Amino acid sequence: MEDYPRCVGCHKTFRSAEALRAHQEKAQHDPHDPRCGACGRLFRSMASLREHLKGKLAKATCSEKYEKRGCSRCLRILKDPEEAESHTCFPRRREQKVVQAGNEGKGPRMVALDCEMVAVEGNEEVGACARVCMVDEDERIVLDTYVQPEAEVLDYRESITGVRSEHLADAPSRDFVASLVQAVLKGADIRYNGKGGLDVDFSSLHNADRPPRLLVGHDLWHDLSSLGISHPIHLQRDTANYPPLRRANGQRQKLRELCHLHLGWQIQASNAPHCPFEDAKAAMKLYWFVLSYASEHEASLNQLALGGWKHCRENYQCWCLDLQSRLFVSQQLPTCSKLDPSIENTALNRVPITLQE
Repeated sequence: MEDYPRCVGCHKTFRSAEALRAHQEKAQHDPHDPRCGACGRLFRSMASLREHLKGKLAKATCSEKYEKRGCSRCLRILKDPEEAESHTCFPRRREQKVVQAGNEGKGPRMVALDCEMVAVEGNEEVGACARVCMVDEDERIVLDTYVQPEAEVLDYRESITGVRSEHLADAPSRDFVASLVQAVLKGADIRYNGKGGLDVDFSSLHNADRPPRLLVGHDLWHDLSSLGISHPIHLQRDTANYPPLRRANGQRQKLRELCHLHLGWQIQASNAPHCPFEDAKAAMKLYWFVLSYASEHEASLNQLALGGWKHCRENYQCWCLDLQSRLFVSQQLPTCSKLDPSIENTALNRVPITLQE
């Protein structure tokens, strides 16, 4: 039987080397794509890998190994049933904090953001920000406050947002809250005041060496637009737009779907309003979940290099590269452990920080 050229990324065979090279140019497999632990094949998303392992057209040999010793959340295939039984795949609060160079002792080097919107006059579909919550990498609240919209509120969407008219009566203005959020993103010094809030040193922004912070969230464009601010795209980590977290057809997934699939969480229940603290915390956990794949990506890189692969997908940067960036002092991966099954729902009843302009 003739030995046809074979793609080391997707394992397809071709009748000629020219056809293989044309495929490589078009496919642009990347070593940071999700990888099957059984056959080594690369996929564009975790959803595509899940279809390969347990879908209607799953590969039989890979599916069998997955059923015996695979993890239903991270989709890793372990060495033996004993390892599969003791396996844990959820990021936890790191014992040694990964810090940003030049930011030691100045607060978190990354924050997660979530906003709740109400319908206002002239902007009923997109809505205006009525509540903001930010958490740091250790899931501590950096900011949790209601926001006074600039236009008249037509619909509080209370069943979804949990916002009522009395919550906004004495709330600070959008411009004030936006300036505080932007100061945090630009790297202003943060000191936790022990009362669930923060003290921001705006004067520290005059320091030219102050590095900006990474911003984590789900559909960040929507949240930032509602506040009327921006943040450099290369410093955004958006779980709604990150390619490996999309559906098999390339469409975006909801935050609650990602949490259910990869974290085992049930958030945004149909009979309860959304909790911005819970949503921001979930986005941060998904970020660390992606970072935990750095070792698998290194194995894929070696696999493609041995196969003579020279092409990587343009305009795509895996989040695990954050660990190798000069932004970081520590090069250690976040540790993994079992996720506490209890979800902090107390934030739904949390009294937001009262900010005075």
